[in-house]
Amino acid sequence: MTRNPANAEELVQEAAMLAFRKFDTFRSGTQFKAWFMQILKNCFLMDLRNTKRKPETIEFSDVPEAYIYERAVNGGVLSSSTDPAAEFFRCVTHEQLTRALRDLPEEYRLVAVFHFVDELTYQETAELLEIPMGTVRSRLHRARRMLQRLLWSVAKQSLVV
Repeated sequence: MTRNPANAEELVQEAAMLAFRKFDTFRSGTQFKAWFMQILKNCFLMDLRNTKRKPETIEFSDVPEAYIYERAVNGGVLSSSTDPAAEFFRCVTHEQLTRALRDLPEEYRLVAVFHFVDELTYQETAELLEIPMGTVRSRLHRARRMLQRLLWSVAKQSLVV
């Protein structure tokens, strides 16, 4: 969420301290992970408000639905593989994927990280971010499209294409 390992460590530390102080609010029988993620998200949002950062904007309307696939077909890099996505991701490192996620604008990055990394459902993500489930779906859709563009750039840099 923070795009910076040092800030992320500080945020987790702050959330852990707050969770320790407010442990009496944890309801037995509920998911600890969801409870802690809510605290983490609230700490992050409070820090964000305090720094008064302006939200980033990015133009994603020019990214086609299957951007990477279309570029790979046009570039002649697709083999006879039955799973071109798996073939592509074998060439992209974990660090490159992480960097691409970090480069997303914040509102899309949060949804993408909760869904792809933390494997939360749409409903859990909506509850955690306190937004409608439809908003989660649309942000995730847009995040996927932006990730395609970012990962295509990574692929070109890695000489995959």
